[in-house]
Amino acid sequence: MELVLKVYKNQKEVEKEYKIDSYDLMTGFVEDLLKAIDIDQLEGKSGNDLYIGIAKIISKNYGIFYPLAHDMFGITEEEYRRTKVKELAVALAGSLGFSIGQFARLDSKK
Repeated sequence: MELVLKVYKNQKEVEKEYKIDSYDLMTGFVEDLLKAIDIDQLEGKSGNDLYIGIAKIISKNYGIFYPLAHDMFGITEEEYRRTKVKELAVALAGSLGFSIGQFARLDSKK
């Protein structure tokens, strides 16, 4: 799954686009994220509902996401300030959705 994050010059004009094929979340970030959210809130959600849920998580825990975006895309802090939250949510949801799926598979093997 390709993950994309755009940096904007203004509301409509894209200055730069970062693309990666995949990203494996690190344990430390997952630990921070699990402290910040109730994973059951996202269970069974997909599409726009999942993205809205992720956007709410981002807004409540904004400080933990720049280091992740930097690690994922190599984006600078100044560029990060010119990304759109909804697009950041989509990129993180792609990576988070994969990780949640991995957790679910591990749990079902018990």
